[in-house]
Amino acid sequence: MTNSLDLMSSDISEINSHSIQIATAREQQHKVAEEVSRNMINIQEVINNINDNGLATAKTTGELDDSNTHLSHIVAQFKT
Repeated sequence: MTNSLDLMSSDISEINSHSIQIATAREQQHKVAEEVSRNMINIQEVINNINDNGLATAKTTGELDDSNTHLSHIVAQFKT
């Protein structure tokens, strides 16, 4: 009887140990998932900034092209 109780106690201790390991692993996975989520948000912000900068560059390029065309017309008037 004592042997059976000792065996059950040992099994319960092992189950408790596994439960603690599972809980610890779960907490670690949760922290990693939160960090991945934060990193994804940061990446999205960088992508948005790159996109905004690209749009601003395209706008400025168009304005420079317009200025170049205008200056070309002015220079052409002096040539004639």
